[in-house]
This record gives sequence, structure tokens and C-alpha cells, in this order.
Amino acid sequence: MIAKNLDSDKQLFISTHSEHFLKGLIENSGERLTVVRIERSGDTNSLSILESTDLKAIWHDSLLKHSNILDGLFHSKVVLCESDSDARFFSAVTDVLVEYKGLPAPDIHFIHCGGKAKFPIVIKAFKKINVPLTVIGDFDLFNNQKPLRDMFEAMGGNWQEVKTDFEKVKSDIDSQRPELNSDDFKKAVIEALKTITEDVVSDGKLSEIKDLVKKASAWTKAKMVGKEMLRSGPPIQSYINLNKALLEKHIVVLEFGELESLDKRHSLHGPAWTSKVLELDVLNDSELERARYFVLKNILNQTIATSLRGEKAKEAS
Repeated sequence: MIAKNLDSDKQLFISTHSEHFLKGLIENSGERLTVVRIERSGDTNSLSILESTDLKAIWHDSLLKHSNILDGLFHSKVVLCESDSDARFFSAVTDVLVEYKGLPAPDIHFIHCGGKAKFPIVIKAFKKINVPLTVIGDFDLFNNQKPLRDMFEAMGGNWQEVKTDFEKVKSDIDSQRPELNSDDFKKAVIEALKTITEDVVSDGKLSEIKDLVKKASAWTKAKMVGKEMLRSGPPIQSYINLNKALLEKHIVVLEFGELESLDKRHSLHGPAWTSKVLELDVLNDSELERARYFVLKNILNQTIATSLRGEKAKEAS
């Protein structure tokens, strides 16, 4: 009603913490809406502005439109992940560690953008209104210059300073022989297709073909093992240089590959993996120690001197 009934020659200033109210204004106010984020530090208010054109970039994407991304405007920090599973997992581990270590409850909003291709759109919007942002992506971000270049530049980096190191990292993995060469891959796929006799392709057969596709790329293995895929010498040094530059801009590429690499006891992926792992004792399970370290260092920004299990041992003694 406010958006539709306000005369075109009038302005209305509204203060809100409601994502739903903001979405209603975006839906109905067209070109007229400007978002001003006010952040107070002591006695000083700092203002940052998100124009209607920036809002449209999010609103015209159906996936982002129906997500909770805009709720990040009302938080002190946003952690942006590739998938909902990643966001759920890191949020849960953060809550456990905050409670255990007695830290002040952090005002962190965990969101996802439905895949790495959408990272630049969301980053640009949040950077314009100075929302502190940490971006977490899988190791295969190194597989293509886009979207990593757009992400790095949106976070204030100069791609030319890291381009050579990126190319060395990508080239090293590209050059490693996959499990199947092209001829073997073609033969295996043809043989798999020959065995399809039903009108509807079974899930098992689809899974078999998908596995063949994965074996035809060295990047499939790289996504599972992360930096361990890189050969020693110049490739590792380039990775170190590149990773340092990314971390300085708060872009965290999972060095262990992907989220599921944190616990390989379960042959699951995505939401099923996250649900299974979060049934465990997240604070004490030995296999999840890497996950606890990761959250402490990259999300809670805590200095890590000893493992949590080490801390508990000291407390006990």
C-alpha cells in the first residue's frame, strides 16, 4: 500500500529491520526505492547506499529473489556460501563453538546463493552497503577464471596481481591425467548406453554415467582432495600466494576440497550429508576437528593455539 499509494512527487523515509517489508517495497516501488544502511560505532553513524539498480540485480534472479539474502542487510556480518547445505553446516558448527568457548553471540547471517556463478551478484550488492562479508567456496573455484576473477575484483582485489599464480594452479591440475582418457571415456559411455533397454533410464544407469563423467576430469578428484592434488614446487607456491591474496579479501576457498571432504565416513552428498553429520557430537567428534578449526579461524576469527580436544585435556588436568 505504501509503495503503490505514495504520490510520485513525494518521498518517504522508513526505518525498518524487516526483510519482508523491504521485499514488499522492492516488489511494488520499481525505480523509486533506495536502501540506506546505517551502522553506528560509538557516537558516529556511517551511511552506505544501495541503489534500485543494485536491488534489481538480485530481484530479477528468481533463485535469489526467493532466498533470505536481503536479510543480510540487517546483520553485522554475512557468511556467503555456495549451497544451503554449506550454510546450514557452518552455522551449526559456529553455534556450538560460540556456546562452548563462551563467546559473545555473533550477529552473523549465513546465506547461500545457489552456486558459485551467483557469487559476484551478491558480493557487489553487499559491498556497496559495506556489510562485512566472508565468502566460502569449494576448491573447484580454481577451475575457471570466472567467477573467481569477478569475486576477487568485487571484494576490492586487483586480478592482475594474482593472475599468474591462478594460471599456474589451474594448469597444474589440468595437466594431470584423469582416471579415464578421452578414448576410454567414449568407449565406456557407449557401452553404458548400449545396456539401456527400458523406455525410462534408471537412476542406477544415470549414476553410472555420471561417475564416468567425473572420472574424465582431474578436477573431480581435485574437488575431493583440495590442495593435496597440487604437485610440489612452483604449483604449491603459486597456490600459497593466491590463497593468501584471496584470504586478505575474505574469500575462503576450501583447501580440503568441498564440504563433504570434512567427513568421508558417509557416502552422502549435499543436504543428506549435512543432516547426517549434524546428528553427531559436533564439539567432540574427532573427524570434525578440521571443521571446528575452519570455523574458528575463518568465521569467528579466533586465534587458534591448541585443538579443542587439547583444551579439554588441559581443563581436565
